[in-house]
Amino acid sequence: METMIFYGWIMKPIYCQLSEKIEQYIVDNAIRGRMPGTVRLSNELNVNRVTLIKAMHELERRGVVTICGTKGTFVNDKQNRRTRHRVIGLVGTGLEGRQGQSVIAELNRIAKPFDYRVVGIIFEENMFKENPGLLLNFPVDGLLFRYSTLRREQEELLRRENIPMVSTARRDDCPWLDMVDCDIEAGYGELLRYLKSLGHRRVAFVTFDRSPEYRPYLDCVRAMFERELGRDYDPDLFYAKEFASDVYRKYGEKYREKCSIQVLQYFKSLKRFPTAIVLGMDIWGELQTELKKIGFRIPQDISLAAIQAKEMVVDPNLSAVVYDEREMLEWGIKRLIDRLMGKQVTPGCHLIKMYFNRGATCGPANNNVYFHQSFTKKVSI
Repeated sequence: METMIFYGWIMKPIYCQLSEKIEQYIVDNAIRGRMPGTVRLSNELNVNRVTLIKAMHELERRGVVTICGTKGTFVNDKQNRRTRHRVIGLVGTGLEGRQGQSVIAELNRIAKPFDYRVVGIIFEENMFKENPGLLLNFPVDGLLFRYSTLRREQEELLRRENIPMVSTARRDDCPWLDMVDCDIEAGYGELLRYLKSLGHRRVAFVTFDRSPEYRPYLDCVRAMFERELGRDYDPDLFYAKEFASDVYRKYGEKYREKCSIQVLQYFKSLKRFPTAIVLGMDIWGELQTELKKIGFRIPQDISLAAIQAKEMVVDPNLSAVVYDEREMLEWGIKRLIDRLMGKQVTPGCHLIKMYFNRGATCGPANNNVYFHQSFTKKVSI
């Protein structure tokens, strides 16, 4: 049975009394970073090692130190002292599926040596908007935001609460934020130069709109298209007119198909149809199907190039710029652990290299095909 002592009317276990003594020891010795080992401490303080370990766990619970298994125990900065749960939250969509579970399992493998575990938190736009403080209800020490899920309301709240966070999408308005993203300037640039070498001048970009925090991404892509295509750049070929969530609410599970039809109807309304389309994997299959329905051959009449994650590559014949999302998430987890251990690191954006797979869905431009004659067939949505 644990020995107890009395403090006035409050009864405290010995390890709690010892934890206060250790906290004073930290102050007196101006300890920062790694603490002395338990054997040395138990000798210096003349206490039982088992009780000492319990006292250290009490200090961790109070946010004074972070215990990182065989790596040692580290003193936290005062401004970062919070109750520790040894849990990191991964915020994103698609985490409930097989791929999402695989991602979480891989991140747990990385976090385990530091005595942390990773849990998934499903991002739901409306729920987070209605309750900006929702994330504070989760017993986590830090948060890793997948794709563009870190909204301004949550970012400001978490910062006030001194909860470390990492975003896997760039935010130009947060110089203090730890970020990791793919190097789109290099990756997209290589793709556009390749399309130009095939004679393509009317290159379209299709994506969903972004929230204000991440709209600079669209501005960046527009600037790259303008720079690489020069006088051939046509702003009308940049399609980012709706939010994915809005299209889903409107059409349900058929939103990809309906979106693809809308995109093609829009391009048909222009004087000249694009000879190549660059798009994300969100509607890749559906857009390809709709093009074939109206008589377009790929790549003879039109070329398609995808932006996709390495984990989602389903066909090596696709022409695609590929990024490694797991490498991005791994960097994010390691940066969070550094922060939680009190390591002083400079915030910034770490870029992951992309590679271009030429595939078979891009071919020489057919500039004589403005839009296929069979496109006059009525398509309803």
